[in-house]
Amino acid sequence: MVEEEKLIASQTIAAPTRGVVWTTANLIESAPMYERTFRAASVVLVASLAAACQKPQAPQLVPREVVMTELGPTGASFRIKLAATNPNSFALSANSFRAHLVFDGGKIDVGTVNVTTPFALPASTTTELDVPVTLSWQGVTALATLAAQKPVIPYVIDGTVNVGGERLNVDLPYSVAGSVTQAQIMQATMKGLSNVPGLQGLGGLLPQPLPKPQ
Repeated sequence: MVEEEKLIASQTIAAPTRGVVWTTANLIESAPMYERTFRAASVVLVASLAAACQKPQAPQLVPREVVMTELGPTGASFRIKLAATNPNSFALSANSFRAHLVFDGGKIDVGTVNVTTPFALPASTTTELDVPVTLSWQGVTALATLAAQKPVIPYVIDGTVNVGGERLNVDLPYSVAGSVTQAQIMQATMKGLSNVPGLQGLGGLLPQPLPKPQ
């Protein structure tokens, strides 16, 4: 009788919840459920740690085009179009743009300007950027002299785009090319002279555009 009571006691365990009794068989049967839950939690934890430890990747910047929107006696305005791809699983932002303008392979160096126009770069997405840039200079007459020698003057705008976030901050280089015609340059030059008192009639002294080929 004593041995039988010991056997029953060894097979019965009081559960924390009143009115429920867990036997050894119950615990063995329920063990796989706890094990599956633990394994699932472990997988989620490992994946989270792997994502947190992943090194951020620099976005890819592809120049599209540059369009001159205005040319005047004191400067020029452009729209620089770029495609920025964020390969990361978190969002970034393009915070500022640096633009440096030269005409005809560097014969006329207009200078550099910094533009603080923020753009959002969502995760795992390519974003088209359209950045307005205005550069000021007083060398439009030198550009007119150059225009008298060739019908089209090429120009290049290069610089960097600062891209950043909580885990990344990098300057990405870019370079885009365009051109301006004699007519645009001469119009800007004459506009400048018309604003100077007493010089309105000196337009004929400026270098004249080359005649169009027959």
